[in-house]
Amino acid sequence: MKPVALLLGVIMIILMMAATLEGIQAFRSTSTTEAHGNIVTTSAETGDNVTLTQALFMDRTAEVTSITSNVTTDYPIASSYVSATKKLAVTGLAKSTTRTLTVTYKYGRLDDFYAADLAARSWMMFLVIGVIGVIAAAVYSGTRRGD
Repeated sequence: MKPVALLLGVIMIILMMAATLEGIQAFRSTSTTEAHGNIVTTSAETGDNVTLTQALFMDRTAEVTSITSNVTTDYPIASSYVSATKKLAVTGLAKSTTRTLTVTYKYGRLDDFYAADLAARSWMMFLVIGVIGVIAAAVYSGTRRGD
């Protein structure tokens, strides 16, 4: 009976892993919104670069949560990011127009606290090792002679 209870515990932990990972990412990052005015495209362009004030979290464009424009024909999308210059390439802009783009993105909350960021990144590893350990303990206790 003890191995069955351990395996049910492992299943519960595995089901909670996605929420735990999301919580760790939320702890490591925070959002900000910036307005970038006077973004101009010519008749041959449908994109431009925006310089962010903070480094994009994990240097991934997926961390840009929204880009809006005051021009209704714009459909702005973050296409690439250069971490050295903090430039975000935005495509999907209307040609020959001047606009203001509002960018909402996540940046690292723990960038100034290296040890805290390292510890937060390590939590999932400890969780996985713990799950493997509990599975090993369940198998050992289930196959052990004398029960």
